[in-house]
Amino acid sequence: MTYIFGALGVFVGYEHNIAIVPIAAIAIVAIKGDLLLSALVSVGAMTVGFGTSPFNPYTVGISHQIAELELFSGAWYRSIVCVFSLTLTALYGRWHYRKISKRPELSLTRDMDSSSFKLQENESHILTKIQMSVLTIFIIGIAFIIYGALNYGWYFTEISTVFLIITFLVAITARYSAKEFLHLFGEGARSIIMVAFLISLARSIQVVLTDANISDTIIYTLSRPLSHLPESINTVGMVVLHSIINLFIPSGSGQALATMPILIPVSDLIDMSRQTSILAFQIGDGLTNIVNPSLGGLFAMLSLVKVPFDKWLRFVYPLFFALILFGMVFVVISSLFAW
Repeated sequence: MTYIFGALGVFVGYEHNIAIVPIAAIAIVAIKGDLLLSALVSVGAMTVGFGTSPFNPYTVGISHQIAELELFSGAWYRSIVCVFSLTLTALYGRWHYRKISKRPELSLTRDMDSSSFKLQENESHILTKIQMSVLTIFIIGIAFIIYGALNYGWYFTEISTVFLIITFLVAITARYSAKEFLHLFGEGARSIIMVAFLISLARSIQVVLTDANISDTIIYTLSRPLSHLPESINTVGMVVLHSIINLFIPSGSGQALATMPILIPVSDLIDMSRQTSILAFQIGDGLTNIVNPSLGGLFAMLSLVKVPFDKWLRFVYPLFFALILFGMVFVVISSLFAW
């Protein structure tokens, strides 16, 4: 499940997959996992997959254009980083699952209600023809989204349109009356109002920084020490720098547009290859998102699986530090080769 949701992060995007997160909760609760594990294999995996994606158009793509490098060049090395990071995430999830299986009282979400994600206790779980048709429509719709995102650069408008079409087709196939359809639509909208509010609240931080014209000042001030660091730790310093900047500019594309015009020349001055500089940006930006309090999409997805942010931080911080540490190792290795 970690690799499946990670692949969605790699090839589809981040916020695009918000609606799919509850599927992980249903599957994990069915195998007697907890809500934190469901968040890890979905939210965590998609965050790691998107952050380390070798084909991320919002971070790697924009950075390569600014650095005047071939688009998505070095994808083989970034693929190694991505697969390793997802494997580390999967192993952490496996360790947690074995721990709570033996001692359920160790789960931080043991007292939280997960009944809404439980499957109905029927004698038979064989899908009906209508259910098979609904599932087929959903899978075809997701395939359209993946194809459109990869080939035509679909974003919120196009993806939302496909989901809307899926909704109407499912309603017709399931033979809902207009009253039943509107009732279910209202119930779904009610459950996501808080999600929309959290996204808006997190977005407001970025708006304030941008409109106050202080983002560039923050980036410039933070980047100055790099020119005085020994060459051996410049790469690590670049990762730390982007991790800090990501708290102020959580948007991957926004951070690329704001920082790369400044830090690409800095990397030239300190004899760091541009590919390594971009990899350091990708590690610092992408992996920090797993604990970023200003990232609206993270709050949205955690809300859908009913995991409070404070419990998520307590659970995921060992994995976060491990990912950052190994990410730094990959960046240092990258700096040793001209690629």
